[in-house]
Amino acid sequence: MGKSFMAGVASFYFRMLPKYTDVQWKDRIEKLKTKAEKSPRAPKGILYRLVQTSSGSVFWLNESNHSEVTILYLHGGAYVHDFSRFHWLFLKKIAKQTDAEIIAPAYHLVPYGTYQEAFELIVPLYQEYRKMYPNRKMVLMGDSAGGGLALALSEYFNKEKISAPDELILLSPWVDVSMNNPSISAYEGRDPWITPSYRVAGQYWAGDTKISDWRISPIHGELHALKNVTVFYGTEEILWPDMLLLKKQLEGESSNEFIEGEGMNHVYPILPIPEAKAAIDKICRTITESEASHD
Repeated sequence: MGKSFMAGVASFYFRMLPKYTDVQWKDRIEKLKTKAEKSPRAPKGILYRLVQTSSGSVFWLNESNHSEVTILYLHGGAYVHDFSRFHWLFLKKIAKQTDAEIIAPAYHLVPYGTYQEAFELIVPLYQEYRKMYPNRKMVLMGDSAGGGLALALSEYFNKEKISAPDELILLSPWVDVSMNNPSISAYEGRDPWITPSYRVAGQYWAGDTKISDWRISPIHGELHALKNVTVFYGTEEILWPDMLLLKKQLEGESSNEFIEGEGMNHVYPILPIPEAKAAIDKICRTITESEASHD
């Protein structure tokens, strides 16, 4: 079965977006240093509360919920792009179907911050919330760069003996910002969106730390202890070879699950395409079933 018409439109749209070389990416990021950091894009069509801190801002969505689940959502965008309208539409759907509370940190983006500031924002936020609401289910979820960050944070929680999230849901996580997997080259022409030059943003995200460090590229960390991980990815995305490496490391734990979108692009569950519906339904079942098991 081929792609739906809307999936084809999405592929065409992303293929028409400008693609930058490593040098062009560096120039764009360096120019951002001469400008003030923009305020994060706010959601539309859903009630929210915004809390600003020195380490970044935090959006609180659907606080008047009646569920026993909280989602901590980390947005993607190569660590250089803000929340998109796709993110907010996706989270609106998730909130409607699950009635879960959603915490969405707006961490400082490149070049205004690195992974260190993101950890400084998210780790205490996570710990304080878990302490205040020990009986609520906590789902840690992220897409692309946010998925990589979510995975790195999960590794950090494990190392520091911090209570793990009850579920970890990753959408095409960026697990190796170097993008030096030799198999990636075979997918450059197939992926309409992502190119290896995104690694430049990853280098800025790392700051003075090596990009091979597990906090930046979590594929190099200790993943065997992670449980209740659900990963979505598409077979037409440039990160597919890294998804296979991630699967190899995590598939030994029976609670982990990998959902492969045949013919799908990067982070397809957040896109307004028919194929996203099954993924969203699966995500919502994972969230609500975890709530039931917790009770």
